[in-house]
Amino acid sequence: MNYLQAGEHPQLIILDLNTTQINWREALLVLKGDKRYEKIPVAALSAFIDQKDIDLCEERYQCSCIQKPESFADWKVCIEEIIRTNLIESVSYRKQTINPPPPEHQELN
Repeated sequence: MNYLQAGEHPQLIILDLNTTQINWREALLVLKGDKRYEKIPVAALSAFIDQKDIDLCEERYQCSCIQKPESFADWKVCIEEIIRTNLIESVSYRKQTINPPPPEHQELN
């Protein structure tokens, strides 16, 4: 949170649900309640995931909830997937909705 309060505007936030510094529900509430950060994709990581936490993340905060991998190889795949689904696809979608492709040229009769 200090990083964001310093004026930074990341394209993706990865949040550890088991952090002891701040309650993760409170952190998500602050992030998604702030106009500056509400559209930034959030990937929530946890060693132990409860179904109600998954539902809360997806339904209320529109963020993905991912169980932490155990091996380095699995971490690599996990991070690549987080970036692909939360950053690349999100940016691509936003570009399409902000700057939709021009309509195809139609011949006039």
